[in-house]
Amino acid sequence: MFEHFIIKNFRCFAGLQLKHLGRVNLIAGKNNTGKTALLEAIHLHNNPTNWPLAIDISKVRGIDEPLKAVDDVCGWLFWNKHVASGLQVESWDDKGITRTLTLLILDAATSRERFPEAEKALAPGYNGTFSTGHPSHLILKYDQTNEPERISIGAGAGGSGGTRSAWVGARITWNMPSVYLSSGVAMAVQDVKLFGELEAAKRQEEILPALQILEPRLQRLSLVPLAGESVIHGDIGLPRLVPLPFMGEGLRRVLSIVLAIANAPGGVVLIDEIENGLHYSVMTDVWKAIAVAARRVDAQVFATTHSYECITAANEAFRDNGPDDLRLYRLDRINDEIQVAAYDPEILNYATEMNHEVR
Repeated sequence: MFEHFIIKNFRCFAGLQLKHLGRVNLIAGKNNTGKTALLEAIHLHNNPTNWPLAIDISKVRGIDEPLKAVDDVCGWLFWNKHVASGLQVESWDDKGITRTLTLLILDAATSRERFPEAEKALAPGYNGTFSTGHPSHLILKYDQTNEPERISIGAGAGGSGGTRSAWVGARITWNMPSVYLSSGVAMAVQDVKLFGELEAAKRQEEILPALQILEPRLQRLSLVPLAGESVIHGDIGLPRLVPLPFMGEGLRRVLSIVLAIANAPGGVVLIDEIENGLHYSVMTDVWKAIAVAARRVDAQVFATTHSYECITAANEAFRDNGPDDLRLYRLDRINDEIQVAAYDPEILNYATEMNHEVR
């Protein structure tokens, strides 16, 4: 598991440090303090060879076709759009391994000068004309303890054939499962894919207890065709199986969360606004289910929240667990700088008992 993160020059963060991370890490704070940006930074760090992710991550923020304006869209990955110095996300884990992802935007000539071997590998992807109209290249530089430096590089292009991209990715030994869930209900296709992985491994029973918190009648899940697509259905004792999309937003939200955790063994699950779609009265049980699921597959969870009830429910659910299971970090904007207040279980327990504001 990760123990510390340092983020430099990313989104709203000139610099940010998260220390002494737990199994489950709650991120609180007012609007526009960088809660979602923090999840994005961790997700990018966990995918050091995935150049397109730096562009596609903007789709979650409502930019439907970011490839049409690569330079501008990716420029906003950097604090105040300070592109020249690049951005960094650095981690170290419980095994003492340090990993650093550096993301740069360089013009084609500078990229060829600094990273000639990667550029040479990229060239066949655009047949010598790729950079026309889109001269900037995105570079992902990855450093890990006792490993050589790795480079992934890519570029976007427009023209009569429409927007497209080409990239070359480094080969690395590190494989970190990383699943990102946005604040809305997850795409059904993502849930179907993750459920299919569990079903193929005969592990689907693992997720039933969490779903039964919201629907006690639920006995099993199955993939059934509906409107020409595979849709997850549930058996709640009726004559026919019921499509999960028709059983409520809360059930779908919990399904997405437990599916993500079950499919991230040894990895990270990132959940934006975890309480969305869930009634406050079930949150303690949901957190207990998350704790069990995360420990089962040795996954680490980062989740943002605006809800005081969500925080107190997490504190209640983890009260009898190990001291390293739960951490709360509140982000505050002070004089245009984002600062972090950290709460370990003892401090969080005291704060919630005294009804202190920790959001």
